[in-house]
Amino acid sequence: MLRVGKIIVLLMALASFAAPQVAFAERASKWWCACYLTTDGSQTCDETIIGDGSVFFDETEAQTHCQTACTTNLPSSTVTKVEIGTYVAGGGWEQVSDDCKAVRDGSNASASASASSSAGSSAAQACFCNIAGQGATQQASGTSDAEACQKLCVGTPKSQGYLYATDSSQFPSANLQCFSKEELCEKDMDGDGINDGTFDSKQPAECPSGWHYCYPSDTKKYTLQISIPSPSGGAVTSVYNYGEYVNAVYKYLLGFAVTIAIVFVMIGGIRYVVGATTGEIGKAKDMIVKAITGLILLLFAYAILYTVNPELIKMKVPKLPMIRQVSLLSGGDSCDALLNEGYTIDRNSVTEGRYGQNICGSMAVVTTKPDGTEVADGTTCMFMDCFGRAVEPGGNKETAKCLSDGATGWCVSCNQIYAENDFGITPSVSRCASLDPADTYVNASETNPAYDQYNVCGFTHEPTMFTSVAGATAALTATTAAAIVSGGTLAAGVGAWYTLDVADEAMTGSCVDMTISCQKVVACADYNSSAWQVTNTKTDNELYDLDWPILGDPNIVDVCNSDPCGVRTVEGKSKETCVYNEGTGDCRATGFVQAEPDMTGGH
Repeated sequence: MLRVGKIIVLLMALASFAAPQVAFAERASKWWCACYLTTDGSQTCDETIIGDGSVFFDETEAQTHCQTACTTNLPSSTVTKVEIGTYVAGGGWEQVSDDCKAVRDGSNASASASASSSAGSSAAQACFCNIAGQGATQQASGTSDAEACQKLCVGTPKSQGYLYATDSSQFPSANLQCFSKEELCEKDMDGDGINDGTFDSKQPAECPSGWHYCYPSDTKKYTLQISIPSPSGGAVTSVYNYGEYVNAVYKYLLGFAVTIAIVFVMIGGIRYVVGATTGEIGKAKDMIVKAITGLILLLFAYAILYTVNPELIKMKVPKLPMIRQVSLLSGGDSCDALLNEGYTIDRNSVTEGRYGQNICGSMAVVTTKPDGTEVADGTTCMFMDCFGRAVEPGGNKETAKCLSDGATGWCVSCNQIYAENDFGITPSVSRCASLDPADTYVNASETNPAYDQYNVCGFTHEPTMFTSVAGATAALTATTAAAIVSGGTLAAGVGAWYTLDVADEAMTGSCVDMTISCQKVVACADYNSSAWQVTNTKTDNELYDLDWPILGDPNIVDVCNSDPCGVRTVEGKSKETCVYNEGTGDCRATGFVQAEPDMTGGH
């Protein structure tokens, strides 16, 4: 992904004369893009991926996409040239990436030192003095404790307070009333053609230098969900601010209260008239007096408020800063996906993962959404691509994918995620599925292309996948199969090789890898071939021998019934309908079925 850094001119010159000659495939769905650029008189190279694996580009289209990506994510005036390579084995992308990396190497040491310094200062304690006209200014000293910070800031000219932070989430930039850019404040979020806020020119002491308050626009009207009847007729349906809203409510309530007071005076008068016979003249007079008193108070409320404090009648609402909108991201969002969606990250925050920067396990701080809205401070993402070049020992780098526990990432192949693996990753259906190798197709340009190779990374409890005993077979029943999955007790009658250790591992499960060459499957019986091996780190087994779907995938029952190689649909094949035959324990065409297929399996 794109990463800005500085290097010496000599390295760039060497890279320019040694530009790689890439052998391109005719079309590809992913291309590696290298951007060579000049920054502040120095030169460097950044790289990214073009394409998401679904749309195919030729060389000319990829070159255009690469140029656009470089000039969009970097100042266009700095980009001097771009280079591309198809992101497939032998497609030239490795050479493009290596040459780009070589250009950067001259500045890697200083860039890493800068990143480490930045990361260290984020985690360290910090003291900020809130200085009038300058903003919250970080101090070199006074970081030992809050008392030392306070003493330092008290003695600083124009200081209006202090902030002692123990981590980056408490820095002045975390103050949601502070806006870093005018465009983040003066935005038209509701599409009415009027900006929602006004960027204040005064520097607040508690905001970082250059950050300002954003106040609600005085020219923007807000529509009321419930209109307010007006004494002059009609209704108030929109207001400019809360002061106008309170004023409208006050006028409405004043008219309503006057009406109530008059009604009470009338009721008091009626009671006074009939009071001679009922003896309630006193109560009637009291009601009339109280109603008239209340009416006088309401009518003279303006004069009373003005006498107490003239500001009370101005209905002027205190000017309060707006709150900066931030977004929270879900934990599953990778840096690669966010960058493709238009998010931005702090390039100086990119960490060195297990395999380097911008690759599986490397972390970065996310700064803004595609629309420019800031995300919550401290929001991080992880790069989750292995690029076909990073893999743990014993894995296949061409099929390796990134698995993470949230703190570390590993580039691993499917069969490396075993019950007891070196990475501390517990196998599961979803984790195994995420390691599914890419399928290949006879003609990928078709709408529903036929498989050339059907690849599966499945999750299984099959006990024979957890022993290294050669030729181990399992004598299973529905009861013992269920017992293996649930664990707790050692299922009886499975086999002598089925020890307590095997039972424990089988209960945990394992990722297993399987590849079927569909060109060799022309009839249903071909799914029974011993050529289709299911493997993990411990052992391998024939697909034909895995016949209990309750234990997981892959298994011959589901493979046969789903017919992934298209025996029935692909031209040139037998056109048979494949169904697993429980009676014979194999995959056969429909015409040979002796009984209804039993989805619990079993030979």
